[in-house]
Amino acid sequence: MPAESVDPEARERMIADPWSDGRIESIGRDDRVLLVGTGLTMVDQVLTLAAGGHRGPITAFSRRGHLPTGHYDRRTEPIEIDIPEGSLTIVRLARLVIAAARAQVSAGRDWRAIIDGLRPVTQDLWRRLDHVERRRFCRHLECIWSVARHRMAPSVEAEISSARQSGRLTVRAGRIVAVKRTQRGVIVGLQSRGGRTVELAGFDWMVNCSGSGCVAVNAVEPPLHQLVTQGLMRSDRLGRGADVTPDGVVVGRSGQPARGLYALGPMGAGSLLEITAVPDIREQVATVARQIAESAMVEAGPGFAGSGRIPIRLGT
Repeated sequence: MPAESVDPEARERMIADPWSDGRIESIGRDDRVLLVGTGLTMVDQVLTLAAGGHRGPITAFSRRGHLPTGHYDRRTEPIEIDIPEGSLTIVRLARLVIAAARAQVSAGRDWRAIIDGLRPVTQDLWRRLDHVERRRFCRHLECIWSVARHRMAPSVEAEISSARQSGRLTVRAGRIVAVKRTQRGVIVGLQSRGGRTVELAGFDWMVNCSGSGCVAVNAVEPPLHQLVTQGLMRSDRLGRGADVTPDGVVVGRSGQPARGLYALGPMGAGSLLEITAVPDIREQVATVARQIAESAMVEAGPGFAGSGRIPIRLGT
């Protein structure tokens, strides 16, 4: 949605980050709420609102209207599939994954095991895709991958299903074309997927639930903007965050890694894809910590070797 389509005054009723914006607690029990996005962030907000006594209507809106799938009701072990070496296209990769998943279902087993088996190698597969193939994935398959990969617990899936059946939660697909401020809240222009007409719908609050997979490094907090201006950081080619190496080192304007500068978590999503979940971030943090420790030991010289002490140098 273009920025010019949003009435500046409407931002008083728009919550960009439900995790840090205190206004989320100002939503009244009967307020009409529009959640933009239908992934796990949306699920969390529906449950949070319900826990706080909210009973008003909630509309969840995204391009395709897909909800996360639920986890299997019992544990299954991940299954690795054979992915040939060499050049890789997203079509070829998708066919391999779909065929393996269908084989699991045909055998009366759980297809989720195939998706889980990709987790340890997802970043490696992402690096094997060139820029054109990555863009193709983002445009056509990312929403399907998110539905299959980022799932709900069975109990949570039951709560969301109950909310939909009761009419308290409505899930729709399409795009938002405009947002205007009203005396009570906002009027939002909604165009259903495949439709041509625009419906005007009123809400008291509009909450961004699109997740943390995109960080515009040249348009956010001043420290990041300063790093970009100084040439120490650049955006990845997909425009999703900072360009980083596989080890999380930030890549500067020249295309060279910036020594000692790291971007952890979703900041590197464009370069690494799967770096938003806690297990992936935990592994990345461990890798970066080892690198910092090894670098510090080298700079300190042989006198510190084996001492177990890591020197800390403050300020420059």
